[in-house]
Amino acid sequence: MSGDRVSDTASTELPSPLVVQVASTSGRPMAGVLVQFVYVGEYSITPNGLRLHTYASTATDTTDAHGRVSVRVTLGGYAGADSVIVHVPTLAIDAVARYMVLPGAAAGAVVLPVDTVVYVDGGFRLRGSTIDRWGNPRGEPVTYTSSAEVAISGDSLTGRTIGRATITATSGGRTGVGWLSVVPRGTVAALLGRVSGPDTARLVVFNLDGSGYRSVALPYYANPQPDWAPSGGTLVMQDPGPFPGDNGHLVLLDSSGARRLIDSTAGFLAEYFPQYSVDGSWIYFAGTLPGRRAEIWRVHPDGSGPERVGPLADGYYGDLQPSPSSDGTRLAFTRTPECCYDLLVRVLHVSTGAIDTLQRPNGTPIAGVRPRWSPTADVIAYGNAGQIWLMQPDASNERTGSPPGHGYGAFDWSPDGRWLIAESDADMLYVIEPASGLALPLAFTRRFTQPAWRP
Repeated sequence: MSGDRVSDTASTELPSPLVVQVASTSGRPMAGVLVQFVYVGEYSITPNGLRLHTYASTATDTTDAHGRVSVRVTLGGYAGADSVIVHVPTLAIDAVARYMVLPGAAAGAVVLPVDTVVYVDGGFRLRGSTIDRWGNPRGEPVTYTSSAEVAISGDSLTGRTIGRATITATSGGRTGVGWLSVVPRGTVAALLGRVSGPDTARLVVFNLDGSGYRSVALPYYANPQPDWAPSGGTLVMQDPGPFPGDNGHLVLLDSSGARRLIDSTAGFLAEYFPQYSVDGSWIYFAGTLPGRRAEIWRVHPDGSGPERVGPLADGYYGDLQPSPSSDGTRLAFTRTPECCYDLLVRVLHVSTGAIDTLQRPNGTPIAGVRPRWSPTADVIAYGNAGQIWLMQPDASNERTGSPPGHGYGAFDWSPDGRWLIAESDADMLYVIEPASGLALPLAFTRRFTQPAWRP
């Protein structure tokens, strides 16, 4: 009856109440009827408190003798059109009270986007603004300054050199800071995990500046561990098989679709952790046959000639996660030990089958996961305790390959051997330069894991 179609600033309690009347189809007021007031939308926590959408002072009330309910309304903290839904359960009907929430007084400035990615010589237009205390843009112009990695002219930004840039927006003595990763060029495949329940997972392919995004749906329990063919046109990955996905097999995925790599007549119970040789003539993988633990195998990309290249599995050992050297003569892999460690890194000589048991000068073994041989050098990267480590194939010159501050999981080398791309405990991918310790977050890659850098 009154109190809606009002405009005012965010978080204001409106001076006039919202008055609702419930009447029968003949127009007679209905007394004693339950009325519910529902606000719609999510909320967020800001430095100034909880930011809600527009809401009524009570969630439920009962109509008086005139069929009316009166409630106070407080506008939400989100600028723009908002509403309160008035619901009468016994009649199964709704009415909508509508409002326009205006930004409050200027309280700061913001750089938009707050964190993003660009290539050298790539650019975009900044959208900074003054903001109210809830973070709503007010529209007043800002001026920008930046660190040396980027150049700014007016509101146009251009990447200058690879690095992590800061951008400052200023207006009326108020400032806000944004960030930008200027990244090397590249294309990556990764797993985008499900959000909850039986939601789908996706295999995504994208350029490191966020362009060229495309994806393929996967079962929600998928664990693809993708790897690119040297040609860059095909991915090999694990198909999880029927739920719970512990008996999967390898598939090749390209523009024509997915197809199984190894015929079922080969007898594998499971095939996993695939990686191409640098010349593309082989795909190495861990394979499990009936009654045996995992062994290191390889197969041609057309599915022919599967052959075991590692030792025959016994009751204690299982060999996993093979990664061939750049010249194809050796491969790094992990082995399940008899005790004391989860996985140990080893080096296999392909032609002879000899295995180098890697140790530090003090005699301790190299414990780690997911070894990756550099495509351009005799360097092996591997994961241990949330960090990426580098070493020579004889375990000498062991050093950290990832900077402190975050934990890192699965990773892959860039084709030139200069960079790593890794999943992180910040719930996004990072591009890392081991030689300098530079780490560049890719803010658009939330929930991305298992990255594979295309040659």
